Amino acid sequence: MPQLTINLPDDLMTFVNRKTSEGYESPENYVLSLLEINQWQEEHAEESFADPQRQALEDILEERDKGPFIPVSENLTEIVMEKVRQRLLVQGRHA
Repeated sequence: MPQLTINLPDDLMTFVNRKTSEGYESPENYVLSLLEINQWQEEHAEESFADPQRQALEDILEERDKGPFIPVSENLTEIVMEKVRQRLLVQGRHA
């Protein structure tokens, strides 16, 4: 197995040691887990955007998340919950 030597600044080494104490066998295992996670994310990101429809949906959702947002009434939750209750009552009668 290839080996890699990394020189870390003291503040980063403190961080790595803290993360190691949170459940990793060694600082090397913590860094290895970060690399494995990064590799997995990179591999799966390509898969998830291979579908153009999924990519389009992701793009739309990202744009909508930026706003602008419209103001809603303070009792919106109550209105929505009442409509849900009514729908559940109607569905319950038909079941």
